[in-house]
Amino acid sequence: MAFAQVLQDFPEAQLTLIGEGPLRVTIEQYVREHSLEHAVTLKGALPRDEALHLVKQHAIFCQHSVTGMDGDQEGFALSPAEAALMEMPVVSTLHNGIPEHVEHGTTGLLVREWDIQGMAEAMSELARNPARAKAMGQSGRHNILSLCAPSKRSDALQTLIQSAL
Repeated sequence: MAFAQVLQDFPEAQLTLIGEGPLRVTIEQYVREHSLEHAVTLKGALPRDEALHLVKQHAIFCQHSVTGMDGDQEGFALSPAEAALMEMPVVSTLHNGIPEHVEHGTTGLLVREWDIQGMAEAMSELARNPARAKAMGQSGRHNILSLCAPSKRSDALQTLIQSAL
């Protein structure tokens, strides 16, 4: 829904959805009903390498995570972190662990869950300002490397193993 609003200002924009889930039929129906086939591609589940290759072909990574009706939430949200490592600015939601690694205004833009208008505005803001988007992407990579430095993880794992022995 947010992307449909983005298309009003950026008619050449493209959205690619990667993944499978129970909402696929609903999304396909929405795309058809709103004549978005020219701008929206649903790829379904892909092997990790293929998905990452496809993500790299885009300028902005968007993930609108929401709390499930059963209270289910994402934890760290790996996909936005992987996108940040590829120096992509992230547009996402203030949802569980996402604000821990997507810093609003620095590495990406965050909106409230279900804020479709805010999501559209955030995507459009970065599309209008490629220099800002690029700077956010670079900051995002630096941030993730700092948060998830392999040496830190190795040290923490080694400490955990030693304490278990």
